[in-house]
Amino acid sequence: MGWAVIEGGKGQQATWIASGIAGLDRERADNEKYQPYRLRLIEYWALASGPFLDTYTPDFVANEIIPPATGRAFKSNGVQGQLAATAITALHTMAAARNIQIKQFGATSIKKAIAGDSEATKVGVRNGVYALIPELKDMKHHLWTKKEWMDESDACATALVALGYKA
Repeated sequence: MGWAVIEGGKGQQATWIASGIAGLDRERADNEKYQPYRLRLIEYWALASGPFLDTYTPDFVANEIIPPATGRAFKSNGVQGQLAATAITALHTMAAARNIQIKQFGATSIKKAIAGDSEATKVGVRNGVYALIPELKDMKHHLWTKKEWMDESDACATALVALGYKA
């Protein structure tokens, strides 16, 4: 799951502070059952997000809304979406405990705002982030061309939308 800390707002240049990928690998590869992994994931995010929120002291946290497991959003059985929603809920709990506002945006809204196209690909969204924060192209392009790192550029896009930026 990608995360990003960006400062700015309408009429100001967006400033990248930090971003990355946070996650929790399954201990026993694919043999770990869903529920034990889900419980470890909750514990991980509850413990990790507290110090993260205390370090960066955000005015809000923002995330992409995770759609239901049905439909075209997840071509699998929806487990990845359920696990992402679990991690987001743990983060929201820690944010709420600190009176930090929570903002959520649909993927289509993020794509339209940052890439200018509601059906943009991850590459289109990444390029929209580059247009708004040009220094990220030099800093992150070597990572963001790899599929496993594209959630980081998505997190930057979500933060930019939450701050009111548009392509």
